[in-house]
Amino acid sequence: MRQYRIDRIETMHLLEETFEADDLVTLLEASDERIGVTVRINITPLGRRLLEDVLPDIAEKNEWIVPEAEFPFLSRQLLAAGAEVEVVEPTELREMIREQAERLWDLYR
Repeated sequence: MRQYRIDRIETMHLLEETFEADDLVTLLEASDERIGVTVRINITPLGRRLLEDVLPDIAEKNEWIVPEAEFPFLSRQLLAAGAEVEVVEPTELREMIREQAERLWDLYR
């Protein structure tokens, strides 16, 4: 189950058209006009199971186009899978995960 915090919404635009989707992935694919960056990962079978609700078609793919604005969310999700996932590219996402891991390391040292 996912929770989305309404207190983190910065802007909202009311549209005249409506769109319904059964899942967030379909909605984002249909409406996201942001420029995406290729995210490529190495992932174990356990990592695929851990992230099946995060990345679409994870059973078949190791590469996705992701808007850079989603990197903070994605980095936290990938870090939660631990050593079951390695981000190959982009460097910016690898760096975000490394910084989060360092903060976690500092917390538990």
